[in-house]
Amino acid sequence: MAAADQQRMERELLERLNACVGVSARRVFQQEAAPSRLLQRPQSETQRLLPELCGFVAALGPASARPPPIDLVRRVFRHPQAQWLSRSARQSGVSALVSQQLLRLASTTSNGAAKNGVATNTYCEAVVHVVVDALLAPCAQRLGGAPTACAWLATQHKPRFHAMPCFPVWTALLPFAAQLGVRYPRTFQRVLLVRRRPHGPHQPANCDFAHVTGLWRLLDALNAGSTRDGDAPEPVTDLMVAVLRFMTTEKLLLSADGIEAALFNDLLLDKFFSGLQEFSFTCWRASAVAKPALLGALLEALEAPESQASAVVTPSVAIFSAVAGVFVKNLASELATALIKRLKDEDGAKSGALLAFVVSFCAHVELVPLAVVFELLDLLLDRYKARLTAASAKAEPQERRRLLFFVVYVALHRRQAVDSLRNDISAESALPKELLVQFQLRVCGEIEYEDLHVVAPVHWMAALWKHWVLMSDEDVAAFVAEAQGSEHADDVESLEAAWRAWRAPLVLHSTAKTQFPRMQTLLRPHWSVAMSLTESEDDEDLGQARKRRRTASTRDLEQDELTFDVLLLPDVMELVCSFMSAKRLCRMALVCRAFAELSHRATLWRPLYVRLGFVGDKQEGAEPPARIECQHGELYEHNWRFMYRERWQALRRLRRRQRRLVEAQQSEEQEDQRASDDRDMSPSAPSNAFSPQLCSWCDCHRMLSTRSDLTAHRALHRRLTCREASCRASFTVAAKYKQHVRQAHLDQSAVSSTSSSTKAESAQARLACGFEGCTKSYTSAKWLASHRQQKGHVLDDSIETTPA
Repeated sequence: MAAADQQRMERELLERLNACVGVSARRVFQQEAAPSRLLQRPQSETQRLLPELCGFVAALGPASARPPPIDLVRRVFRHPQAQWLSRSARQSGVSALVSQQLLRLASTTSNGAAKNGVATNTYCEAVVHVVVDALLAPCAQRLGGAPTACAWLATQHKPRFHAMPCFPVWTALLPFAAQLGVRYPRTFQRVLLVRRRPHGPHQPANCDFAHVTGLWRLLDALNAGSTRDGDAPEPVTDLMVAVLRFMTTEKLLLSADGIEAALFNDLLLDKFFSGLQEFSFTCWRASAVAKPALLGALLEALEAPESQASAVVTPSVAIFSAVAGVFVKNLASELATALIKRLKDEDGAKSGALLAFVVSFCAHVELVPLAVVFELLDLLLDRYKARLTAASAKAEPQERRRLLFFVVYVALHRRQAVDSLRNDISAESALPKELLVQFQLRVCGEIEYEDLHVVAPVHWMAALWKHWVLMSDEDVAAFVAEAQGSEHADDVESLEAAWRAWRAPLVLHSTAKTQFPRMQTLLRPHWSVAMSLTESEDDEDLGQARKRRRTASTRDLEQDELTFDVLLLPDVMELVCSFMSAKRLCRMALVCRAFAELSHRATLWRPLYVRLGFVGDKQEGAEPPARIECQHGELYEHNWRFMYRERWQALRRLRRRQRRLVEAQQSEEQEDQRASDDRDMSPSAPSNAFSPQLCSWCDCHRMLSTRSDLTAHRALHRRLTCREASCRASFTVAAKYKQHVRQAHLDQSAVSSTSSSTKAESAQARLACGFEGCTKSYTSAKWLASHRQQKGHVLDDSIETTPA
C-alpha cells in the first residue's frame, strides 16, 4: 500500500474516531447519568444509546466487511489529535466506554480464535497495545507537546502532581488494563516486551512519577482481580513479575545521570520504594513477585555489552541495588552471589567496572552476609595470586596491588561484622568462623610483604591486623613503624594518588551522600561509612608508634554532668511541664512512676483549671464560660486535678446544650419566615435571651438554664458558705453544709454545747422568696422555684443580691 493511501486511511479513521467520541460525549451529558452507571448497562442498551461508538469499535474487528489494519488502528488511537482521552471524554465517561467496547472486542475475537485453534490473537494484542500505549506514553508523545507540569525543571522542588494530565488517564483506564491483565496475562507480557526501550539514559520527565504510581496501582488491581487458590494465579503472578521488572528497568535503571538529574532520580526512587513498601504489606504474594523481578532487572542492568564495559554501573543502578535490599529479604545476598559467580566466569580485564561495583556493594551494604563477603575476598586473592605468578608481575605491579587494595577496602569496612561474629555462639556462625580462619591464613601467607606497605594507608592496615588477624598492640605498632620507615614512605603523594585512583571506580563510596539524600536516609541503619585515606578513624589502631600533640582539657567534667542531669531535677521538670496541656500531662503520667507523681502536682493543674474554656477553645461561635471566682480560705484544700475533670465534663454538657438551643432557634426562625407573609410586621425575638452557663463559684460545676435559676443558685452559695475565714467552703445542699460544719469545725467534745448554734445556723440556711410582702422560705431551691411559679412571684432580672 502506498504511503499516500496509508495517510488517507489514517486521517479518515481518526476523523471517524473523533466524530463518534464527540457525539457520544454530548449524548452522555444530555442523559445526566453517572459514568459508573453507563458501564453497568447491558450491551443492547449501550448500542441503543451510543450507536456511533459501538459501530466504530465493531468495525475494527474481523466481523466487519473491510477491517482496517492492526498497525493503523494503533497509530490512530495513539495519535496526538485523537480525542478519546480528552478532558471532556474522560469526565463524561466516553473514554471508559471506548475501553469497555475494546475489551468486549478482545473477548469476542479471543473466543473465536480459541474455537478455530489459533494460538495467538492479533486483535486482542492490538487492544492491549492501545491501552498500554495510552497509559505508558509520555505526554510529550501522547499530546504532541509536553505540558508545563510534565516537564522536569532542575530548579523545582518537586513536580506539580495536581496539574499533570497523566494521573486522570490512569484513573480512567486502570480498571480495563487490570481486566486485560487478568484475562490475557501472556499477551500482556508480550506487549510489555515490545515496549522495551533501547539501552541508554533517557531525559527525565514528570510523567515517570505518574507511570510509577499507576503501575503500582495496576499491580494491586491484578492481585485483587485473581483468586488465591487453583492454577489461575500462576500466569497472573508471572505478569506481575513482568510489570514490576518493566517498571524497574524502564523508569528507574535507565534514568539519566548527572548532577541535574540527581534530584529527579532521588524523588523517583522515593516514590518507587514507598509503593514497594505498601505493596509488601498488602499483597499476599509480594515475596514471589518482588524478589525475582528486582533481581532480574538488576542483573540485566549490570550486564552491558563489551563496548560499554567501562560504564557498566551508573549511580542510579548502584543506589537502587543497595536500597532494594532493605525492602526485599535476601535480595542483597542473592545479587552479590550472582555477580561474584559472573566474575568468576568472565575475564578479569573485561570486568573491571563490575568488580568495582561488587567491591563497593559488599563493603558498604551491611545486608550482605559475611559468607558472601568471604567469597568475594577469595576471588580477589585468587586474582592477586594469578597476577603475582604471571610473567609480567614485576613489570606491572599496580594491577595486583589494586586487587589487594580492594581486599583491604572490603575487610576494613566490614570489621564490625567480624567483631560481632566472634561474639556469636550460634550454630550458624560455624561456617563464617571457618572461612575467617582461612582468610587469615591466606593474608599472612600469600601476599608479598612489600605490597603490604604500599597497598593502603597505614591506619587502614593497622585496623586490618587488629580486627581481622587479632594482632596485639605491640605487633601493630611494630608494623606501623616499619611501614613508616620503608623506602616508599617518602613518596607519599604518589601513593595517595594511586589510592584515590583505585577508590574512584567504587561508585557507592560517595553516590548516596552527594546525589541521593532521601535514599541515604533509608540506607543509614544498614550503611558502613567510608574511612578517610589520610586520617585515622580510630587512634588506637596506630598504637604507640604515632605521636600526636595533645592539649590540656579545660572543661569541668562534674559541671558537664550536672548540666546533663539538670532536666531530672523536680523543679526544672515542673517548669518544663507547666507549658503542657492536660492531655499531655495525662500521657506523661503513663511513662513511669516519677512522671506520674510529677504530673499530679497541684501547681500544674491549677492554671489549667482557671483557664479552662478560654484558651484553645475550638468551638466556633460558643460563648466563653463565666470566670471562676475562688473565695475559699487559705486552709481550704483544692483537688485541682479532679476539679479540672469535673469542669471539663460540665463544659462539654454546656456546649451541647448551647448548640441544641441555637439549632432550635434557627429552625423556629425558618418556620416563622415560611409562615409569615410580611416579615417586617412579624414580632422579633427578644435580643436579651438568657443563654445557659456554668456556675462561676470555685469547685461548683452546675449548669443553669434560666436567669432565675442563676439567682437562686448564687443565693444558695451565699447562704451555705462556711463562716470560718480560713475555710469559706460553699455548698448548695443544706445537708452537705451541716456535715461539713460538724466534721471540719466542731470538736467531738463540744458537739452538745453547740447544738443550739447549729440549729440557729440551719434556721438561717433557708431560702427566702424575696418577693414583695412574701415571707415564705424553703430549704431547697427546687421548692423555692415551685413556689414562685405557682404564686407568680417572679423577681426582676436586673436585681441581684450581693454576698453577705
